[in-house]
Amino acid sequence: MQICLVAANRLVHDPRARALAHSLTTAGHQVGAVAIGTPQPAPLPVTWIAPRRPEGWGRFGTALRRITPVQDRIRIRMLARAAGTTGAELLYPTTPAAISATVRAVGSGAAVAAPPGWVEHRDLRRLAPHHPELSRTGGGHVPFHHVPGWEPGPPPEPGRHRSRQVLLCYRRTDRNPGRYLEAALHRAGVDVTVADRLDWDGLDPATSCVVVVESPLPPLAVAGVRRPVPVCFWVHHGEHHLEANLRLARRYGADLVLLAHSWHLAHRFEVPVERFPFAVAPELFEAPLPWEERPFDLAFVGSHLAGGGPYRRRGDWLEALGAALDPDRVALAEGVTPEEMGRLYQRARVVVNEGGTRHDPLTMRVLEALGAGALLVSDPAPGLDLLFTPGRHYLTAEDDLVDTVTKALRDRRSATIASAGFDYARRHHTYDHRVDELFAVLERLHRAGRPPLPPQKEGLAGLIDPEPDLQRIVEAGLPDLVEQLPDREVWPLHQVAERLSPGTFQVAAIGADRPGDLERLITAATRLVVAGPECSGAVAAELTRLRPGARVEIDRNGLLRAEVGGPGYRG
Repeated sequence: MQICLVAANRLVHDPRARALAHSLTTAGHQVGAVAIGTPQPAPLPVTWIAPRRPEGWGRFGTALRRITPVQDRIRIRMLARAAGTTGAELLYPTTPAAISATVRAVGSGAAVAAPPGWVEHRDLRRLAPHHPELSRTGGGHVPFHHVPGWEPGPPPEPGRHRSRQVLLCYRRTDRNPGRYLEAALHRAGVDVTVADRLDWDGLDPATSCVVVVESPLPPLAVAGVRRPVPVCFWVHHGEHHLEANLRLARRYGADLVLLAHSWHLAHRFEVPVERFPFAVAPELFEAPLPWEERPFDLAFVGSHLAGGGPYRRRGDWLEALGAALDPDRVALAEGVTPEEMGRLYQRARVVVNEGGTRHDPLTMRVLEALGAGALLVSDPAPGLDLLFTPGRHYLTAEDDLVDTVTKALRDRRSATIASAGFDYARRHHTYDHRVDELFAVLERLHRAGRPPLPPQKEGLAGLIDPEPDLQRIVEAGLPDLVEQLPDREVWPLHQVAERLSPGTFQVAAIGADRPGDLERLITAATRLVVAGPECSGAVAAELTRLRPGARVEIDRNGLLRAEVGGPGYRG
């Protein structure tokens, strides 16, 4: 694809834009940029729009810029015009200030890739489910759940895949959907080996494929020499785990990525992508109660019930519904097991789905509600209307959610919609169906051969690189770290010194001999502090004083690695 980054301010010295450009280029796209600024060397082709605000000039220039409007209307229009004439299929605004220019530029027919809540018009998140060509990879596959008129075959028969042998790699937890795929593989008669590591030397030669399921960190270990067996990596989180999953797909040697949702992210991966949504796990549900006899009018199981941050809408919805309905007939639960959730949803007439505005996912809750025979009232999750028909199998949450739910509870047609959704989900969207889809995808997979893994990083970069989810790094005295970790945001200390405060970066990388901001650097890190031999002693002493709970290790080369926070995603 031809992709254009749109920057309303600095581009060359923005680590986020640099890391994004590198990632997109690595995925095989043609990447350029339009930016406001003085022409200067850049790692990608740039069309420069002359700024009207002064640049440079030290403190005087900084003070003058603070009293000068950030967005100049004329320059923004010029920026939009330049972006619209690039011929790009996809526009990436790199900062909020670039949004207005990007929206103006979409008249060219391009789509906009922006974080949730930034833009609505020509938003890739909304367009990609029905137009996969707007977020395509080089694999040329036509995704399931998009082909017009697509219908699955006959109901899956037990034991139908007895000739198959699969290595399923994932870390078992109650909520990891890998457990449902594992159960469905067993029902299909597949010879399944389950492991929490990918050991190529121990792989049975008869193995049909390897399926790695996104799992809580730390990453699954990989050992041995890569064998010519197809590897699928099932990803079931969106933007907030994207950078980690891009690295994990590379680490696991994936030939194919399976996306549960967030299908607009397909273009970010280096290998072909197929859609592989969540499904109904029939083992979670018993025979549901008749809809009219259910004791709860409303049920919701999930985290962040009080809202806040990307879940503010969720909190507002549940609070409003709780005030409008009989509290004895409302069941809200957090931290329950999937089996407890299944029993609760089978006793509820309505289940509301809200996935959070951070990445607008097509959540497991959708299939859990329909699989339990409840009436699903959902936010308009992108792609949901490809799996089910709104108004026939579920209801879409309107602006006045309370009115939608209260009317549904009084409407006799709601029982019919709930029944239709239940029947359609059980006939088309169980994990037994997903097993059949998995093997159908593998039949179409053309393996061109994986590129060799890059050499292992050395020095301080080698201490950071094994952690796939560490993206934001502040460095002091380590200018080469940018080239060593090109797909991560590496911010030089001098660039962020005024904004350095506790918890602002995941990693602090220190190479200077006793930098003056040592205390601020150490307290800025939320996950990891690394230091070179020239200052490891001083850093260790400060860690003892400032972060007494840190796990500090100094290797034989004098490199310091200190874990100062939690290990990241674990659920």
